[in-house]
Amino acid sequence: MKLQNKEVYILHTETMDYWLKYFPNLKDFVLHSDDFKFYDNLDYFSSYYQNFGIDFNINELTDFINQYILTESFFKNFAAEHRTVINIRRGDFYSSEKKSPSEFDQIQYVKRIFKNHPELLTLPVFVISDNISWCQKELYFLEKVSHLHFLPDNKPIDDFIAISTAKNLIVTNSTFSYWGGYISKVINKENLVIAPNFGATFYKDSIAIQLHSDWKIEDIIN
Repeated sequence: MKLQNKEVYILHTETMDYWLKYFPNLKDFVLHSDDFKFYDNLDYFSSYYQNFGIDFNINELTDFINQYILTESFFKNFAAEHRTVINIRRGDFYSSEKKSPSEFDQIQYVKRIFKNHPELLTLPVFVISDNISWCQKELYFLEKVSHLHFLPDNKPIDDFIAISTAKNLIVTNSTFSYWGGYISKVINKENLVIAPNFGATFYKDSIAIQLHSDWKIEDIIN
């Protein structure tokens, strides 16, 4: 792919194989260690080119999603599902005793959103997470919702499709969430995506750099 007039490739890791099975066209951007020699003229960088509006613009993002994501059969003819989806990322952000730079108060974040947007509760609410038992315990205040579903541990691809096709999507500061939000706005511009402005403490003022210009941003940084 071209970014900032550079040919950019991603060095293969085994964790990619799962997703390349579902999105085989992305293999065009993956470079294996056997594909090049040590003395080849390659530049290595630690940036992931995630800065929305700087590293890539909305048109480039839309074209990429249409060309490499929505062409897959499980996305074809998909209309937005009329539901509100909450995607909670726990995983390695919260698995250590040492506080992660990406950690924030997700419970208050969700409470705040439903206080400010009670209309989101008029649709069935689905909670999707890599730690659904934590959500069932800590998001107990959602129990008053008449159509509430804590989805069990599904295959990652099933979760990804579910968040990408939601009519209303509440995301956390996760790459998985962000891509679901990006795709959702391409499927239907009228879809609502809400994200926290917090990204991680190593960003300037802790503000996330991946935020889409058409998302509704919840200010949680005091």
